[in-house]
Amino acid sequence: RERDYAEAVAMLEAGDYAGAEEAFRALGSFEDSQDLLLDARYHLGCQLLEKEKYAEAVEKLSLCGDYQNTDWNLKNAKMGYCRTHADRNDAKTLSYLKELKAVYFQGAAALYDEIFGWKVEITSFSNKEWGDNQETLSKYGVLYVHFELTGGEPGQSLVLRTVLTVPGGNRGTIYHNDVKDGYKGYSSFWFHDPDRAPTGTLTFQAYDEAGKLLCTGSVKVTK
Repeated sequence: RERDYAEAVAMLEAGDYAGAEEAFRALGSFEDSQDLLLDARYHLGCQLLEKEKYAEAVEKLSLCGDYQNTDWNLKNAKMGYCRTHADRNDAKTLSYLKELKAVYFQGAAALYDEIFGWKVEITSFSNKEWGDNQETLSKYGVLYVHFELTGGEPGQSLVLRTVLTVPGGNRGTIYHNDVKDGYKGYSSFWFHDPDRAPTGTLTFQAYDEAGKLLCTGSVKVTK
């Protein structure tokens, strides 16, 4: 065992951290093998991080407790993983980003919003319920704004609030309850007396439950 121990130490000193980790693991509690196992594992994790092998780095560093700069390197490994696995359906990406965002790790909140943040896109302005996009709308028809909602964590829903502000300043607010990724909806408004209604600009705005503006757009309303 002393010979195995000496070979393990030589691998550690030579920077063969993977080999040293395996060798010290096989040595069990022989002398200070457990301490050197931790050192080999930590440096292997840092080496994997440097090589941008983030999943493997997280695996190794997660076993190192508070050894040296493990916490900082582990956070960087998790952030690297999230950047290279920017998939809404990747459970590790979601878990790591929520963890990193909670401790205000640099870039985590922005990346979370990029991957999981709610987004609304206007698909058309129209005088028809599901008509093609029009460059202008007539005040004599119903004013429709069609949109699509994307984002959110897998299975997550929200109450989406849309506001239409029409020429003259009147507003119409609609709540779209428990909507999820891929939801296609519309907001609409009509003038009770279109002959007297002014022409001008219709503005559409969409907000999440916290009042964050997700989308805005406008179209001209004519006769």
